[in-house]
Amino acid sequence: MGAIFVFRADEPVWSWLFILLGPGATLLGVIVAAWRPRVGGWLLIALAIASTLVLSAVMASSAEVVTAALWRIALPMAGLGLAFLLAGRHPRTLVPKVSNGA
Repeated sequence: MGAIFVFRADEPVWSWLFILLGPGATLLGVIVAAWRPRVGGWLLIALAIASTLVLSAVMASSAEVVTAALWRIALPMAGLGLAFLLAGRHPRTLVPKVSNGA
């Protein structure tokens, strides 16, 4: 697998914005989701959309790059966010419930 972007020098600010909103923010979203799954899930989905929009606006003439970034970065990120949203629907209890002995 080849790299989508190779930064050597004098990259445009849009390239860094895409990286920070997409792959760079995935760790932040997962850390937030560890304590607040719904917040982290929505954060991951919103950042995946934002990074795709930034890339689409800048690289509109190159559908190959946008498609590759969508498959490699945005869709897995959004899928992870969706998984956290689904996990956040069911409250977790660390202590099992004890019946009243009825």
